[in-house]
Amino acid sequence: MNKLLVSIAAVILLITATYGNICFAQTGYFYELDFVYATSDATWWTGLAVLNGEIFMTNNIRVECYDAAGTLTGFGVFTLTNRKAMRVGTLESIVTNGYVPERGSIVVLGEQYFEATEVIGNSSGGFGMVQQKAERF
Repeated sequence: MNKLLVSIAAVILLITATYGNICFAQTGYFYELDFVYATSDATWWTGLAVLNGEIFMTNNIRVECYDAAGTLTGFGVFTLTNRKAMRVGTLESIVTNGYVPERGSIVVLGEQYFEATEVIGNSSGGFGMVQQKAERF
């Protein structure tokens, strides 16, 4: 019996060392990325594209907006259900609880690995983009 338990533990350690924790159910957010500037007013807007990782099928994502003082003003939660699935929209369409401040920052959290691109544009047609890969915390 002890040899069987040791063998099972060795297989679990090998799988975990090779693939990470994908063989175990995870709860909570383990990955994060931050966009240090976001804007939303009469002439400026911020958009976000969140791309699911290649390995995981289901990934729960939370997008949080903070004002310039660092206070949480709003958030939105959605699920990416397929590998390489993407959610694209303005912050106003993604943040469903609270509000998007005129100036602030964005924190994106995920249960699994993901990537995101922030796009800031204005009514004159100018825009800029920043792409980031989530890091495990």
